[in-house]
Amino acid sequence: MVHLVPSRTTYKARDVAELVFSEIYKHHGLPKAIVSDRDVLFTSAFWTHLHKLIGIELRMSSAYHPESDGSTERANRTVSQMLRQCIGAGQRDWVSKLPAIEFAINLARSDSTGYAPFFLNTGRMPRPMIWDDPKPNEFPGVRVYAQRVKAAVMAAHDSIIAARVKQIRDANRRRRPVPFAEGDLVYVSTKNIALPKGYAQKLAPKFIGPYRILRDFKNNSYRIKLPPTLKRRGIHDVFHASLLRVHEPNDDRLFPGRLDTQVFELEDKENEWAIDKIISHRGSGKQAMFEALWKSGDRTWVPFSAISHLQAMNAYLEAAGVSEIEALPEGSGVIPDDPQIFAGAIGALPPREPVKRGGQPLQKP
Repeated sequence: MVHLVPSRTTYKARDVAELVFSEIYKHHGLPKAIVSDRDVLFTSAFWTHLHKLIGIELRMSSAYHPESDGSTERANRTVSQMLRQCIGAGQRDWVSKLPAIEFAINLARSDSTGYAPFFLNTGRMPRPMIWDDPKPNEFPGVRVYAQRVKAAVMAAHDSIIAARVKQIRDANRRRRPVPFAEGDLVYVSTKNIALPKGYAQKLAPKFIGPYRILRDFKNNSYRIKLPPTLKRRGIHDVFHASLLRVHEPNDDRLFPGRLDTQVFELEDKENEWAIDKIISHRGSGKQAMFEALWKSGDRTWVPFSAISHLQAMNAYLEAAGVSEIEALPEGSGVIPDDPQIFAGAIGALPPREPVKRGGQPLQKP
């Protein structure tokens, strides 16, 4: 069932969670799982730990392939096409059109199930919002409002039929068989890869590789063995088949290679890797040390001064329930004793108490 709720692009994970609780969960209760894309809001620490606490499984779609969550993406395209046909010339009345569009979508029969979302959720069909035209002696304000609502609902029904026809035609035109299997070498599309400064996307190779397929998820999604240089840039290693191409062996002496090291100079900007999220911390305030999970899979402890400018730090503070670093309470993270892991953080924490033997503190030499 489709619910259309207006929001703002400046919303954080806490704001989105409040919207979901107030507009969705109050009607249907808590779901067992949520399928979403990999937006920063849905991968944030606040959103992840909140749904882990309430027992909801988070399922992420494959990278750069919105069709993985096909039903949601189809609904988004339908809503966008319906809004284009319903909104006024000023494009400022789109919020007022959402109720009629939501009602029309939930009233329409689905080609996949053969039933309307209203019927599947309630077991009955609601009374349609179609009525006779008001009589001329009706109050002008009532007559104008009733005609406007009726016109909006009828326009929404017409636009949803046109949107379905277009989506079916486009989907059938792009459908292709998948020729990949585990262990194959494939090329990866550069369409969604951020190139280094100075490289034009239009002039860059369309595909790079080859890289080996590590796992077939049996849903047209594949895990690719990406090199560390791409992982450090935050590129997820699961791709849809539409972003892959079959590898045909060639001779680099005759044709240029397509490895990322041969195509781009993928140097780490200012020797910084991409941090996925902050897991825990030890200490409080600006003196705290933070356990960072890098997108390459590594875990290290870093001081606040090194990550204060990152979005991952803001997301961790939001999950901790504080708005400023000064209000961060004492953490429970365990800093490893391995000096190789902790070497980059020496001097960031206050000195530890000397080890006691027999109840007496050791004397400094």
